[in-house]
Amino acid sequence: MKHRWIALLLVLCLSLGMIGSVSAADDSFEDSVDLDLLVAAGIQMYQNVEAHYDTVANDSGAVGMGIMAWRAVKALQLLKRICAADPDLSRETLGDALYQEVLTTDEAVYNANGRWIDYGWHYRLFTPEEIAAAKSLISTDIGIAAQNTQAKEDITAQVKNGWARGIRSDAALLYYSYAENHYGSGGVRVYLAAVRKALGLGEGELITSLEQFHAGTVATAYCSEDVNGKCNCARSRCYRFIKNDLDWDAGTPVLLTQPVHVCPCSSFVDMPAEHNWAHAGIDFVVEEGLFNGTSATRFSPDGTMTRAMMVTVLYRLAGEPAVDGISCFRDVKPGAYYEAPVIWATQNAIVNGSSFTRFDPEGKVTREQIATFLFRYAQYTGVAGSLKTQELTGFKDVAKVSSFAYYAMIWATQNDLVCGTGGYLNPQAPATRAEVAAIYMRFCNRFN
Repeated sequence: MKHRWIALLLVLCLSLGMIGSVSAADDSFEDSVDLDLLVAAGIQMYQNVEAHYDTVANDSGAVGMGIMAWRAVKALQLLKRICAADPDLSRETLGDALYQEVLTTDEAVYNANGRWIDYGWHYRLFTPEEIAAAKSLISTDIGIAAQNTQAKEDITAQVKNGWARGIRSDAALLYYSYAENHYGSGGVRVYLAAVRKALGLGEGELITSLEQFHAGTVATAYCSEDVNGKCNCARSRCYRFIKNDLDWDAGTPVLLTQPVHVCPCSSFVDMPAEHNWAHAGIDFVVEEGLFNGTSATRFSPDGTMTRAMMVTVLYRLAGEPAVDGISCFRDVKPGAYYEAPVIWATQNAIVNGSSFTRFDPEGKVTREQIATFLFRYAQYTGVAGSLKTQELTGFKDVAKVSSFAYYAMIWATQNDLVCGTGGYLNPQAPATRAEVAAIYMRFCNRFN
């Protein structure tokens, strides 16, 4: 009888909300959350914060979730969805072998085997042709529709998980959704526990604001510096985006711009399609004032990137500081658009000439030169950090990397600025304007 009364008392306490403080006293999730708005805001946030890596439609060459960052299992889910929606198009685009693999591969087995997606499914060693086929399929109208559907499902689940774990403001739910996208639902539980501990909250207490959530993040090892300081980790970028680009009244975000792509390069008749890998990088460098078109109506994405162009973009990135003196190179013409950039870059040991007397401004800039220029610029600005290794490994043509570029290539590859193709770095290969635009976007997103 005594145990029965204790059981009844526990049931009564639970029903009255006396045990734990998360659920009973609050309105239901459905009554309190504008889910459609949060999903739209979440998609916009991922597009703007995460567009620099693990993407299909932008710069890395990976097979993933469009312009959001997803791992291989998500890519497999997406391809399965597209194959189910249009088997004929999928088989035709992927080819019989890859189409059958997508249909028959179990996601749990795929995950357990460690087939992560980093930059082109390289653990699975997909061929460049297979990667191109998957990218092509994901970029079709059916693929884009599948991305939208899957994104809505995933963000909805993430937001609901955040609510269930005691997060109440819309902005903080977006922040949580982003964290779960990075860590997975299991990892984010550990992350959230650390945040609660830093805030001095019990497990059942509510996290009621974005500022509160981020303060807990900053107080843990997940983000070592304040968002207004030098920290540029993914969570700080996410926080800044919500604070700067999403406004809200009483905790309800209002999208300042709907998640519809507005192209700053609409005047260029040769722009790649919106879902082409090159599009976002070109948009970025034009919008940031780093690149100009080659004419009023052309960007020339497949055109050669010259040494003069490369150093000029770095000079613009530095804020176009005033320079004194003259160039020591005979082939740098007085009054040329690149004169001041070359003087600035040589005075600050960012670039060297092709000889003591020549800069070779119209020479094609190579992949290893790009890595070297950016590495020296990062050292000049103090953001380069330390090398994780002193050896350049994992590529079949390491021997072709020039000695002057060796450590720069280590730095560029470890920071995902320069990626190999089929196991090759191709250090001596010239780069197109579109390729360099993508590299600059990665650099700015990671270091600026």
